[in-house]
Amino acid sequence: MGKLSLSKYTFKNTVLIISLVVFTLFNSCKPVIKKSISGKWVVETIAYNNVLINECLLLNLMTFDRNKTCELPIVAFCPEYDIVTSNGNWILQETDSIPLMLTIDTDNRIFSGNHRLIFYRDEKANLFRMEVISDSLYMLCNKNLYNNGLSQDIMNYLVKVSHRDEETWPKNRQ
Repeated sequence: MGKLSLSKYTFKNTVLIISLVVFTLFNSCKPVIKKSISGKWVVETIAYNNVLINECLLLNLMTFDRNKTCELPIVAFCPEYDIVTSNGNWILQETDSIPLMLTIDTDNRIFSGNHRLIFYRDEKANLFRMEVISDSLYMLCNKNLYNNGLSQDIMNYLVKVSHRDEETWPKNRQ
């Protein structure tokens, strides 16, 4: 009887340890990604339904807080959009079909929904760039490369995980 109990105990411990290792491996990159998107991003280019709306922004700043809330750019100067909500909640996910997916939950129809994130470095301008892409929204956002609090290793990881090959990225694309 004693051996049977010991083998059950050992099997349970083995399953528990394997589960913890697998859980840790699959979730180890999330804090790095969450930390990297957190902070202030300058929106350089924004298009909604294939129409540039940069001139509609009251402020071209977007902030992602670590508590998963966000402040979105305020769309104020284009009556056809008539958007007053500038806050929301965000979640980052890694999926098989979209390497890095940002979900923004807000009443603001321009920013609400699922968006693919693509990161890359612009060494000439000393910027770390993030593209936010969905069926209706395209944004090119920037962080200063040297003052953004991200290490070179983290930036390299984000570029890799978002499937951006800097060498093949068109140099003339904004």
